[in-house]
Amino acid sequence: MVMQREIKLPKRDVAKAICIAICNQTGIDYTQLCGTSRKSPVKEIRHIFFYLARKHDYKLSFTDLCRFLNRDSHATAIHSVKTCNNLMSVDRVYKKMVISIENEYLKLIK
Repeated sequence: MVMQREIKLPKRDVAKAICIAICNQTGIDYTQLCGTSRKSPVKEIRHIFFYLARKHDYKLSFTDLCRFLNRDSHATAIHSVKTCNNLMSVDRVYKKMVISIENEYLKLIK
Protein backbone atom coordinates (compact mmCIF):
# COMPACT_ATOMS: atom_id res chain seq x y z
CA MET A 1 0.00 0.00 0.00
CA VAL A 2 1.45 3.33 -1.08
CA MET A 3 0.58 6.36 0.98
CA GLN A 4 0.44 9.67 -0.79
CA ARG A 5 2.30 12.42 0.95
CA GLU A 6 0.56 15.74 1.20
CA ILE A 7 2.74 18.72 0.40
CA LYS A 8 2.71 21.32 3.15
CA LEU A 9 3.54 24.84 2.09
CA PRO A 10 3.87 27.83 4.38
CA LYS A 11 0.76 30.02 4.49
CA ARG A 12 2.08 32.72 2.20
CA ASP A 13 3.37 30.16 -0.31
CA VAL A 14 -0.09 28.64 -0.75
CA ALA A 15 -1.56 32.07 -1.44
CA LYS A 16 1.35 32.97 -3.71
CA ALA A 17 1.00 29.75 -5.74
CA ILE A 18 -2.73 30.41 -6.20
CA CYS A 19 -1.96 33.97 -7.34
CA ILE A 20 0.57 32.68 -9.86
CA ALA A 21 -1.94 30.15 -11.19
CA ILE A 22 -4.60 32.86 -11.49
CA CYS A 23 -2.24 35.23 -13.28
CA ASN A 24 -1.12 32.48 -15.68
CA GLN A 25 -4.65 31.39 -16.54
CA THR A 26 -6.43 34.75 -16.73
CA GLY A 27 -3.76 37.15 -17.92
CA ILE A 28 -4.26 39.71 -15.16
CA ASP A 29 -1.26 40.71 -13.11
CA TYR A 30 -0.74 40.71 -9.36
CA THR A 31 -1.20 44.48 -9.03
CA GLN A 32 -4.68 44.20 -10.58
CA LEU A 33 -5.53 41.30 -8.29
CA CYS A 34 -4.51 43.35 -5.25
CA GLY A 35 -5.92 46.58 -6.63
CA THR A 36 -9.13 48.34 -5.70
CA SER A 37 -10.96 47.79 -8.97
CA ARG A 38 -14.60 46.75 -8.64
CA LYS A 39 -14.94 45.81 -12.28
CA SER A 40 -16.62 42.48 -12.75
CA PRO A 41 -13.78 40.44 -14.31
CA VAL A 42 -11.24 41.44 -11.67
CA LYS A 43 -13.75 41.08 -8.86
CA GLU A 44 -14.74 37.58 -9.96
CA ILE A 45 -11.10 36.51 -10.16
CA ARG A 46 -10.58 37.78 -6.61
CA HIS A 47 -13.54 35.62 -5.56
CA ILE A 48 -11.77 32.63 -7.11
CA PHE A 49 -8.58 33.43 -5.19
CA PHE A 50 -10.38 33.43 -1.85
CA TYR A 51 -12.36 30.29 -2.75
CA LEU A 52 -9.29 28.29 -3.80
CA ALA A 53 -7.19 29.48 -0.88
CA ARG A 54 -9.84 28.32 1.59
CA LYS A 55 -10.43 25.09 -0.28
CA HIS A 56 -6.78 24.05 -0.42
CA ASP A 57 -5.65 25.32 2.96
CA TYR A 58 -8.50 25.60 5.42
CA LYS A 59 -6.04 26.68 8.11
CA LEU A 60 -5.57 30.01 6.38
CA SER A 61 -7.74 32.50 8.20
CA PHE A 62 -9.94 34.93 6.32
CA THR A 63 -7.93 37.74 7.89
CA ASP A 64 -4.64 36.32 6.56
CA LEU A 65 -6.12 36.03 3.08
CA CYS A 66 -7.33 39.63 3.17
CA ARG A 67 -3.94 40.86 4.29
CA PHE A 68 -2.33 39.02 1.38
CA LEU A 69 -4.48 40.95 -1.12
CA ASN A 70 -4.39 44.23 0.85
CA ARG A 71 -8.04 44.07 1.87
CA ASP A 72 -9.42 45.64 5.03
CA SER A 73 -12.02 43.26 6.36
CA HIS A 74 -12.27 39.50 6.68
CA ALA A 75 -15.90 39.86 5.62
CA THR A 76 -14.61 40.45 2.08
CA ALA A 77 -13.13 36.94 2.00
CA ILE A 78 -16.23 35.35 3.53
CA HIS A 79 -18.44 37.06 0.96
CA SER A 80 -16.11 36.02 -1.86
CA VAL A 81 -16.18 32.34 -0.93
CA LYS A 82 -19.98 32.34 -0.76
CA THR A 83 -20.26 34.24 -4.04
CA CYS A 84 -17.87 31.88 -5.81
CA ASN A 85 -19.84 28.85 -4.60
CA ASN A 86 -23.07 30.43 -5.84
CA LEU A 87 -21.62 31.38 -9.22
CA MET A 88 -20.18 27.90 -9.72
CA SER A 89 -23.57 26.31 -9.09
CA VAL A 90 -25.25 28.55 -11.69
CA ASP A 91 -22.65 29.40 -14.35
CA ARG A 92 -20.93 26.52 -16.20
CA VAL A 93 -18.33 28.77 -17.85
CA TYR A 94 -17.34 30.23 -14.48
CA LYS A 95 -17.06 26.74 -13.00
CA LYS A 96 -14.79 25.64 -15.88
CA MET A 97 -12.59 28.68 -15.28
CA VAL A 98 -12.31 27.85 -11.57
CA ILE A 99 -11.43 24.24 -12.38
CA SER A 100 -8.77 25.28 -14.92
CA ILE A 101 -7.19 27.67 -12.41
CA GLU A 102 -7.29 24.97 -9.75
CA ASN A 103 -5.58 22.51 -12.13
CA GLU A 104 -2.88 25.11 -12.85
CA TYR A 105 -2.36 25.54 -9.10
CA LEU A 106 -2.09 21.77 -8.59
CA LYS A 107 0.55 21.60 -11.37
CA LEU A 108 2.54 24.34 -9.64
CA ILE A 109 2.74 22.59 -6.29
CA LYS A 110 3.82 19.23 -7.71
